[in-house]
Amino acid sequence: MKRMLEKWPVIWLLQWLTMLIVGLLVALAIYLGAVIHTIVSWAALPILGAVSAYRVTRKGVSNYLAFWAPPITAACAHWLFWGYPPSAGVILVCGFVSLVGAAAGEVVNRDQKTTSEKER
Repeated sequence: MKRMLEKWPVIWLLQWLTMLIVGLLVALAIYLGAVIHTIVSWAALPILGAVSAYRVTRKGVSNYLAFWAPPITAACAHWLFWGYPPSAGVILVCGFVSLVGAAAGEVVNRDQKTTSEKER
């Protein structure tokens, strides 16, 4: 457990970098057409944000820190690439779904901890 606590800043930084790349790819998806961009923005981005928050929380990052990276990096990537912010709805949905993913990771961590204590 101690080793995991020492690695969390690196894991968190990797989450930020990964989600920034995902955000840039979503911003570039406009070149594939409006329908595909809409699907990627409203479906793929929130799902990837939830998966990212879940996995980072499972690796030892606090769930209160893990859910911030997906919506912030998606907004920043769009803003940096196009020069204007994305739709607020996309970012809010991404934030909410990422929050659910981080909470699910925390629940699984807590359940595993409880199960291992019961086995002793």
